[in-house]
Amino acid sequence: MSAPYIKYDVSDIYKDNKYEELYKNLEEKMENIFVECTKENEYVLALDWQHRRYYFNPRIESIRDEFGEWPVPIFPNGDYYFFIQKEFKWGFLGHPWEKSISIFGEELIQSIEQKKPKLLKKIVDKNF
Repeated sequence: MSAPYIKYDVSDIYKDNKYEELYKNLEEKMENIFVECTKENEYVLALDWQHRRYYFNPRIESIRDEFGEWPVPIFPNGDYYFFIQKEFKWGFLGHPWEKSISIFGEELIQSIEQKKPKLLKKIVDKNF
């Protein structure tokens, strides 16, 4: 049996000059969701295919780059970005060419459904 997952089309971020609003909402909501889905001293693995991986604790303010983004941004704006629980119980996977975000793991899916970012509304595929 495969793990539960849900895949969202996130191409709406590029419509109607909504990029900044939807990006900020996604980042804020996901930071809160990551807090909810981790223990107090637990770190999440952040991966970007062309940079070093890093671990971050969503309860601690993250360092930001010159654009005000996390070192591995939450939105796949040209690169693949992954945020994965250390035991691979859940994950957040951004696919830049498909303009999609896939979520796996029951705990993360449930938390997202309760605190849904504005961008995550068009379901492309799901299994749960």
